[in-house]
Amino acid sequence: MIIKFKKNSLLSNILTSLVKSNQNSLANVIVVSDLDDTLRMTDVRNTGNAIVNHIIGIRPFQMLIDIYQQIKEYYESTGDQVMFYYLSSSPRIVDIKDWLKFHGAPEGIVRQRGFLEFFERGSKYKSKELKKFLKQYIEQHKIRSFAKNFVESEEFRDLLKGNELLGYEFLPNSKKSEKIKDIRILFFGDNGQYDPIVYSNVFKDPDLDFKGNNIEAHIFIRKVVTDVEDLPGINYFNDERELLEDPAYSSILNLNRGDIKKQCG
Repeated sequence: MIIKFKKNSLLSNILTSLVKSNQNSLANVIVVSDLDDTLRMTDVRNTGNAIVNHIIGIRPFQMLIDIYQQIKEYYESTGDQVMFYYLSSSPRIVDIKDWLKFHGAPEGIVRQRGFLEFFERGSKYKSKELKKFLKQYIEQHKIRSFAKNFVESEEFRDLLKGNELLGYEFLPNSKKSEKIKDIRILFFGDNGQYDPIVYSNVFKDPDLDFKGNNIEAHIFIRKVVTDVEDLPGINYFNDERELLEDPAYSSILNLNRGDIKKQCG
């Protein structure tokens, strides 16, 4: 069943408002990325080096930026929509958006610590912000799925009958409406501070209920230090070539050995 609403009709306005208020829920692939020492060569564990890097200009891990573009292009080519969420515990002194744009990173939401948040522990801040973002996103996705299923139901069709005020017309079925896809989340970070713990805790958080909400998640962590223990369920990489060759990464993008070899040069 396909329903076309007349312009400025009551239901048309209601559904348009619903869609506009849930724009972010249109994406079904989310890339969550840390910034410093994941995407930016900052060396945050060494204060002196970090200061020098900020003064001379922080260089990017350009190959990971290219990989982010690859993820975006791949999923968009399959009809998916991708959202990037950049989360850093660094203070909002420098506008990271300009840095990301200059180095060709995909556009996305950028969240950094404000002045009052600077007194929070970095791990607590990141956990709080990430959970808040994902919880809101999951709820929006549920609302959109419910609205779509309801609008396409026979019960909704029966409700419309005889209500000219609502303004609608039934169109012949041309093709089956596409199902709203389940959420897939790709987490990227480094083991220099607390990304593995933050991501693992979010993954297991009962309030987010990844399993119950059919959310597929993968965690990829850059190894910048060797004196910390690897956590289970996480895919670690020393450099981008190792990431590309990781079966967990190549499988989500359906890369074959030829594709990987070509990218690694």
